[in-house]
Amino acid sequence: MFDLSGKLVKQLFKGQVNGWHDVVWDGTGANQESLPAGVYVCKTNEHVMKLMKVE
Repeated sequence: MFDLSGKLVKQLFKGQVNGWHDVVWDGTGANQESLPAGVYVCKTNEHVMKLMKVE
């Protein structure tokens, strides 16, 4: 997960994960701190998705 400045805020997976998966992000950063509401980017090997955290 990246913020809009491109800073990595949390890594959800390490390595390659094959197949279809649902990703659930709890809105926390790498140290389990609650991140501010806003738009975040989820990047995988195949796709880039924009996610919005709303409080």
